[in-house]
Amino acid sequence: MEKSLMWFRRDLRLQDNPALFHAFKKENVIAFYITDHEFNSIHGVSMAQQNFILEGIELLKADLQKLNILFLSLEVEKTNDIPAVILNILSKEKISHLFFNKEYEVDEKIRDESVVHLAKENNISVMTFHDQTMFPPGTIKTGEGKMFKVFTAFKNAWLKHFNQFPFSLFEMPHPPTLSKKVYEKKTDWPAGEVEAHHRLEHFINTCLNVYEQVRDFPALDHTSKLSPYLTTGMISLRECFLKTYDHKSKGAETWRNELIWREFYKHILEATPRVSMNKPFLLITEKIKWDNDEIKLIAWKNGQTGIPIVDAAMRQLNQTGWMHNRLRMITAMFFTKNLWLDWRVGEAYFMSRLIDGDFAANNGGWQWCASTGTDAAPYFRIFNPVTQSERFDPEGNFIRAYCPELKDFNNKSIHAPYERAPLLAQASGYPAPIVNLKETRAHAIKAFSALMKFA
Repeated sequence: MEKSLMWFRRDLRLQDNPALFHAFKKENVIAFYITDHEFNSIHGVSMAQQNFILEGIELLKADLQKLNILFLSLEVEKTNDIPAVILNILSKEKISHLFFNKEYEVDEKIRDESVVHLAKENNISVMTFHDQTMFPPGTIKTGEGKMFKVFTAFKNAWLKHFNQFPFSLFEMPHPPTLSKKVYEKKTDWPAGEVEAHHRLEHFINTCLNVYEQVRDFPALDHTSKLSPYLTTGMISLRECFLKTYDHKSKGAETWRNELIWREFYKHILEATPRVSMNKPFLLITEKIKWDNDEIKLIAWKNGQTGIPIVDAAMRQLNQTGWMHNRLRMITAMFFTKNLWLDWRVGEAYFMSRLIDGDFAANNGGWQWCASTGTDAAPYFRIFNPVTQSERFDPEGNFIRAYCPELKDFNNKSIHAPYERAPLLAQASGYPAPIVNLKETRAHAIKAFSALMKFA
């Protein structure tokens, strides 16, 4: 009897899992997951995400048991130990086929190549599958066969490709059962595939069609909150896209565009490996001499910059392990353009705190804000965090939720306390701004302008 071995990574689900689907065709399947402590440490995976994954593994194990699939949960201290650990399972269980879904970051690809090489040396058939995006990275190209550097052009080509090649999901025989109860809003992050499907259905039924109008307002809580589940593979991007495809509203189209953004950044990883190696996409920006101001860095991390929308966002991140997407852009642009701190430091801090930390999306977002990446914001287009605050938190409700020192300020002064209500600001205990927004904006534009003369 042939045995197959399924290696779970960031695909912790039964439904629409191509490697598992094909492994299950064999008569006997054993599944496993390896917790790699060195990887988590070197790549700064947050404890919130590590715990989320561990909870998801336990739920996945229970689902696999219903399919009579044995699940092994393993640990290694060093990434280099992984090939030997897998070979031990292959030999001990007399496995003939190894199945897994591909990952596209540089370190992950090196690890997988070592596993494949060792397996083949021992006459084990290795079957790898594309999973994290709808189209394999590298397959969406310009007419000249080059990668896209601008999202809109990529999206248009992606949609044309989608219309030419219909998709279907990889259906397992006994999918996880969604309970019939009414979905209950949760303030934490319960792991698992069933929870992910609940959230998708709830979002479709309540917010999808108005997503365009409400997505940028952090106090409204009208986003899908599916990012941790997409990042860890507790639900697939394909399923999210296809289950909303029949909704033709502007809101649904906008949300699907966000899914394509995730795909775009995965394609960048494949086309430009240096972005996985602490390098900017735009190499000329490597010449920027960022400041190394520890006082400013600590103030930003702790939500003590004196800019309320930035501080509220950072406190949300520190307290919940998640941050609203509009706020990620505001805080990252403030970090790079006003504090003039190296984007890589901010990128790493986000990864160390985010429950949904996805390297490609996080790196792409930070480089967009720092004007160092593909499809980057023009260096002269710099968010004013006060203007952003007034526009997207007009009544100050989000700021009050995370900056209680400012609860007594009116809806105008709360966005710039020391400028609009200086006496109340001084008495509140809230810090004064650590930088002048106008002056630091001018400095950033001058520095980038000088650099781009050589581009």
